[in-house]
Amino acid sequence: MIIHNLSGTGLLIETGKKLEPGATFDVDLPEVGATEVRVAWTSGDFYGCDFTTPIAAGRAGAPRLHALDDMAAAPEAAPAFLASPPFGYGTTEQPFPGEQTSSEPKLPMRSRILFVLGISLILWAIIALIFWASFS
Repeated sequence: MIIHNLSGTGLLIETGKKLEPGATFDVDLPEVGATEVRVAWTSGDFYGCDFTTPIAAGRAGAPRLHALDDMAAAPEAAPAFLASPPFGYGTTEQPFPGEQTSSEPKLPMRSRILFVLGISLILWAIIALIFWASFS
């Protein structure tokens, strides 16, 4: 299991195990101990979980600080949630939960800008014609 995000009210995990919304299980967090969480939503191998009893916001940062101390002593032993980028940041491989993805290629930026400018010019021409016709 990889913890991608951790707050005082819950966490975002990635795991190959299949969990259903509403399922509960314990997560052992350094400086916090075993804490019960409930699965709130799922998206593929990603699960948003709520703590059944919220933990203090200051204690939510303790696992990361604890892991940083361990990593300073042995960088090759960095936990997965520090070794990987936070979910959705710096990567386009993983979509956000509920985000629609498309396999169709996008137009190049230059083509999109020219399209928007062309449509804008056409609309302004229509506005000018309407304005001109109302005063003729």
